[in-house]
Amino acid sequence: MEKIKNSFFKILNSSYLSFVAFALLILFFHACMHVGFGDDEFFRNVLNDQSMFDWLMSRYNGWSSRVIIEFFLALIAKNRILWRILDTFIMVLGAVSISKIFNCKRSAETNWAICAFVLCMPVTLYTSAGWAATTLNYSWVAFLGLFSMVPIKKILYHEKINWYEYIFYFVAMIYAANQEQMCLILLVAYFAFSCYMFYRDKKINWFLIVGTVLNLAMIIFILTCPGNANRKAAEVVNWFPDYNDMSLFRKMEMGVSSTLFEFIMKPNFVFLIFSLILFLCVNSKFRNTIYSFIAMVPLASSLIFGFLTNVLGEEFSKVVEIKNSMTPYGTGIHFVPRTWVPDIILFLVCAAIIISLYMLFDNKKVFLFAVFILLLGFGSRIVMSFSPTIWASGLRTFMFMYLSVAACSVILYQKLKSDGSKIAVEILNYIIFILSAMSYANMLFLM
Repeated sequence: MEKIKNSFFKILNSSYLSFVAFALLILFFHACMHVGFGDDEFFRNVLNDQSMFDWLMSRYNGWSSRVIIEFFLALIAKNRILWRILDTFIMVLGAVSISKIFNCKRSAETNWAICAFVLCMPVTLYTSAGWAATTLNYSWVAFLGLFSMVPIKKILYHEKINWYEYIFYFVAMIYAANQEQMCLILLVAYFAFSCYMFYRDKKINWFLIVGTVLNLAMIIFILTCPGNANRKAAEVVNWFPDYNDMSLFRKMEMGVSSTLFEFIMKPNFVFLIFSLILFLCVNSKFRNTIYSFIAMVPLASSLIFGFLTNVLGEEFSKVVEIKNSMTPYGTGIHFVPRTWVPDIILFLVCAAIIISLYMLFDNKKVFLFAVFILLLGFGSRIVMSFSPTIWASGLRTFMFMYLSVAACSVILYQKLKSDGSKIAVEILNYIIFILSAMSYANMLFLM
């Protein structure tokens, strides 16, 4: 009996129990969902009257460089049961990859938090163009891209990598890099850590160099694909006729403001959790100081403009005005000072985050790493400034930034666990659990 009891507690304290529970929740969600809408039906039938090679060549010349992704999409869209199984597996792989990269102490509690963070991501990230079409082009790309960055962490910490692991890492990297945003993320990440490893160890790591070259080659492939140019011309006409008349400054402002609006000016569980953990970390270290006030800015902005607008709007009409200042051309910033207010608020929130992270981490390498992670996600959405589908593509283009905010939240969560009070961590865990449960219930309701 004592053995059974010990085995039971061992299972409960296992660092992987959270992923088993997460897998069961996601599998149940997939069993309940309605599929077969949007672009899924198009990809389901593309091979009815032509060969795979002919279809991919027509796509390459006329529409898209994502030939690797669309190869699998044309096959998997036909089998909805297979897609449900594979999508569940890849979502779990994404959560495990976040743990492998960021959960340095392999804490079971942190793994539960990681699963909760992934559950808090909005369901529309996965479905705006149809389940299969959206997931294979965005969430599969994001999670496999994360998986292909696991060896970077292993190389940094001199952990052993078995020869067969490289095969899986390269396959995941090739698939993920076929999508433009993820290719840019992987190129920057692999190049940056190649340089850092050479600086630190005074030697070149062959895997990081090969990864950099592979992603650079994929960027060239994407930029030289005739289909991408044809698609952009068609989408300017269909989605954004004024796009080519906009200045570079206006396009960049549109990209920056639309990206930050999604997290700061709308109800956003992922950013709310990030802001809350950041505040708790800073307040634990600098209790009731100016730094606590600075760290409160992102959290207050998330609440005021995201969750409490309807409540505050009746008394403070400017809150609603600022929240609704986004236009098809950005925030509409002009020479009139009052039009600068939304952008100033967004700038102050970003500045508060950077200052708080800088003051929080005595080891500035951790600070730089956290900012680097956030910038990778932010940059992946900013590149949409150069696409006329910046609005038409919807929420799915935010997938990579959502993951970067969630990943940075994991870093902060571990910091709070090591330096913060036990009560603060317990309260935070309850909040995270409630928000993730609400998010999951919403996912089921929408299906």
